[in-house]
Amino acid sequence: MGGWQKLLELCSQEPDLEYVMIHSTIIRAHACAAGYDDQTKQGLGRSKGGITSKIHLKVDAVGNPLKTIITSGNLIDSTQSKALLEETSYS
Repeated sequence: MGGWQKLLELCSQEPDLEYVMIHSTIIRAHACAAGYDDQTKQGLGRSKGGITSKIHLKVDAVGNPLKTIITSGNLIDSTQSKALLEETSYS
């Protein structure tokens, strides 16, 4: 298990679910990052800004990450909302 995965699991052990927020942001990838395979499987997409990836996050009330999805940068944010909000208890 990688270091980022361990950190994500540690942050989500005792979440403050007073409210849950979702957010996404775009990150630019270097042109060399685009391989010869299907770029969408690698989380890369072409847009007006070049080759980009998009990070979709679900965070708890204090900003700790609960779930992360990485997609190609040209994907609309709302397409991942349902997947991010799955397994969220509203008690």
